[in-house]
Amino acid sequence: MTLLARLQTQIIRYWLGFKDIVVAGRAYPFLAGLSFFESFLIAIPVDPFLAAIVIADRTRWVYAACIATVSSTAGALVGYALGYFAFDLIRDWFFAVSESSRLLQRIVELFSENAVALTFAAALTPIPNGPVVIAAGFVGTALIWFLLAWVVARAIRFFGVAYIVYAFGQDTLSQSERFLNIATIVLALVLLGWFMIAASGF
Repeated sequence: MTLLARLQTQIIRYWLGFKDIVVAGRAYPFLAGLSFFESFLIAIPVDPFLAAIVIADRTRWVYAACIATVSSTAGALVGYALGYFAFDLIRDWFFAVSESSRLLQRIVELFSENAVALTFAAALTPIPNGPVVIAAGFVGTALIWFLLAWVVARAIRFFGVAYIVYAFGQDTLSQSERFLNIATIVLALVLLGWFMIAASGF
């Protein structure tokens, strides 16, 4: 099974397991909570759940994307605050939970010169964000630039996902391989741009 096929299967599995929450009317609180904790604590992508909610109620795709973006930003601020004010207190707990000591060390090094670009790249892609937002606070990245990069990237990501599902509806699942191909190309271009920015010493 190809990577794209596995991703398609995962999206369908997410939807089948999540539809009961959507039907029961608990979808938006769940989306808010997941988006909040995904930003600094857990590594469960929000996108499949956002897509499931929009499939269930396409008329509220903007509302769903707003909830994901705002909640994610609130979570990122918590992670930033933990890194800025209390990293020494949470160091052992953080490494025990995330097992990311080497990753965090590397991110701290990169943040010294590429804070905005790294924050933007992390917020735009479905990689674990905890080490990134905590490192941003730990190294004292300017809060205004951190927030700007985070909000813009998350808005692009979540509103993009929600709009695609809104525009194509149920066909999104059956055509997911096409969208994943496009997403792969876009992600490659984004990462290429980030490396060019990093190389220029921005």
